[in-house]
Amino acid sequence: MGGEYYIQRSTPGGFLITEGTLVSPTVPGFPHVPGIYNEEQVEAWRRVVDAKGRIIFCQFWHVGRAPRPMYQPGGAAPISSAAKPISARWRILLPDGSCGTYPNPPALATYEILHIVQFEQVLMELRSTHGYLIDQFLKDGINDRTDEYGGSLADRCRFLIQIVEAVATAIGVERVAVRISPAIDPLDAMA
Repeated sequence: MGGEYYIQRSTPGGFLITEGTLVSPTVPGFPHVPGIYNEEQVEAWRRVVDAKGRIIFCQFWHVGRAPRPMYQPGGAAPISSAAKPISARWRILLPDGSCGTYPNPPALATYEILHIVQFEQVLMELRSTHGYLIDQFLKDGINDRTDEYGGSLADRCRFLIQIVEAVATAIGVERVAVRISPAIDPLDAMA
C-alpha cells in the first residue's frame, strides 16, 4: 500500500493504526506488505504523518510459521515458537492464484529469539494476534517449548514482554501498545 492510501484514510490530527507492517526483510508472509525496516520506508511513513499532522501506529508484524518459503528471502523456511505446521484446514493463497498448505517450520533456538527481540525496537503497536509469531508463543496449543519460553503462562509471555521492554526503551512506553486476540483461533492458534 502506498502513502496516498494512508493519507486518504486519515484526517488532520487523526489517529490511524496500520495493518501489519514488516520490521525486517526476512519476515514477509505475503506479497505487497508495507515495511518499516529501512530508511527509505521510514521516510515514506514520515511523509504520510507530516502530510496533515497524523498520528500513525504501525503494527509490528512477524508472521512466524504462516508464510510459504517462496515469500521468504532466498526461499528460507518460516520460523515459529514450535516445529508445528499449520493444519491443512487452513490454506494460503499462492502467486498463481491457487491455494496451498503451510510448510513445517523449525522451532526457534533460544539464542535466535533474543536476536528477534533486538531488531524489533522501532515499532509502536505489537501485533500479538491471529496466529502470527508473538501469538505462537502465547498459545499453549502451539507452543510446546520446554525452555524459558514455554510451559507456564508466565514463560509463554516472556517473548512478548521482552519485545515490549525493548520497544518501550527505544521509543518510550507511552508510544507502545499490544494487540491480542485471546478468543479466536486462526491458523490453529487455539488458546
